[in-house]
Amino acid sequence: MNVASRKPIIIFRADGNRSMGLGHLYRSAALASMLRSHFWCGLISFGAPVEVLERIKLNFDHVDQLGFGDKETFIRKLAEDEVLADGEIVVLDGYHFTTDLQESLAVVGKKVVCIDDVYRYHFTADVIINHSPSTDLSDKYSHEDKTALAFGLDFALLREPFLLAAREAAPVARSDRFYMCFGGADPQNISTLLLSRLSDLGFDNPVDVVLGASNPFLPEVRLAADQYPGPVKIHHNLGDEEMIGLYQGARLAFLPASTTMLEAIACKVPIVMGYAVDNQMDIYHGFLNTELFAGVGDWNKPQRLKAAIDQCLAEDRVTYGTKVDQLIDGYSNVNLSGIFKQLAAGVEPIVCRRATKIEMHQYFKWANDPVVRSTAVKTDVISWEEHTKWFSRRLVDQDSLLLFFLYRNRPCGQIRYEVSSSGSAIVSISIDPGFRGQRLASRMLAIGQEQFHSRFPEIPLIVAYIRPDNLASRKTFERVQFSLIEEVNLRGTDLLRYERRERSLSDKNDES
Repeated sequence: MNVASRKPIIIFRADGNRSMGLGHLYRSAALASMLRSHFWCGLISFGAPVEVLERIKLNFDHVDQLGFGDKETFIRKLAEDEVLADGEIVVLDGYHFTTDLQESLAVVGKKVVCIDDVYRYHFTADVIINHSPSTDLSDKYSHEDKTALAFGLDFALLREPFLLAAREAAPVARSDRFYMCFGGADPQNISTLLLSRLSDLGFDNPVDVVLGASNPFLPEVRLAADQYPGPVKIHHNLGDEEMIGLYQGARLAFLPASTTMLEAIACKVPIVMGYAVDNQMDIYHGFLNTELFAGVGDWNKPQRLKAAIDQCLAEDRVTYGTKVDQLIDGYSNVNLSGIFKQLAAGVEPIVCRRATKIEMHQYFKWANDPVVRSTAVKTDVISWEEHTKWFSRRLVDQDSLLLFFLYRNRPCGQIRYEVSSSGSAIVSISIDPGFRGQRLASRMLAIGQEQFHSRFPEIPLIVAYIRPDNLASRKTFERVQFSLIEEVNLRGTDLLRYERRERSLSDKNDES
């Protein structure tokens, strides 16, 4: 193997087969696709079907199969391969990669990231990724104090075409087609069950069924398709763009609460959801709490199926798309690459995500912190009523970006960007009192700049207004290349105007 550049090296370990499913492989492929512009990504797998590896290998710089799946074989592979031995970070995606393997990798100098949604054992990893929308995940995990938790939909593991789809407006469905996919393996044969149930309920809508080409239940699915009163098309080995086309053209989709559902949300198709295995229940109940999706419980014995379908058919596609935009905005790649860049730099990661309504009280405390009020343009104490109205507006304002930061899994501060009519944006930052003096602010601002410019590439100019006597804030902004421009007076308060200008997207396009 040749490493074309000296990018930091990430080694992914994910297994998959028809009994355990293929989700680990596809999740790892999605994460690798997010990181490859900054990292060299290799996949080491055991027992994975050749056709699946062929499909996902384009997301990696190298794919290799192990002869045995035990810990010792994997560790030896890392040590003996001239490229893999230089890997700084190992990503583990699989329920059999226990505490022992995490500790063994740390002993040989690897940073460890675990993609996990079952929390069965103690974690010593540097980072755990779980993109479930459930809000109580932190209490379910046993982990070291150093372990950073990247939890929630802002860390959704989606391949680039789905990220791009999430950033687009909701398409208007022009057909009455149904879509169903319960994984290429579909080990419970839910596709057959659902086709029969739809027929019993009197539906004859055209149906697109996505299955693996070697699925052992394929004859049964074909028989159910023949008995269904409407046309059924069975698809195999679809590319991302083909899947997106089916999602966006569907009137509704029947899906398990898994990564597949996240892909459908990115495409803004109304969803009838359920769970097929226990590890999908967190995602299922998390999405149920959003009140945006129709749930049927266990797909092996779905409840209220007709009512769930009717609920989805009544949805206005554009209105629905606007609502789900708040769940998956298409920028989880920025959040995740930021964490991996910090790991590669040898620092404990600060986790950044968008603020949600759950943080309303935390923002209220920060806003009324005496130090914050004393350095603000308006120094009056903010009432709870005033704050809730302001915060609720900002969460849905397309010209505002509220970023929430955690360090060692504790809220450490926030950054707010507001785009102005002049084509610039105003930035403000506050640090939790318990984290002041630790020089986190400049790291947060560097992360915030990347977040903002990813979402607003046409806004090159960022402006900060700082009181002249706020020396700590001035130094923080100067560390991340903000320059003092002038003294100004805003609403009777003397302030310093700092600016940082990035090359705009149009400037970069002109150069190319």
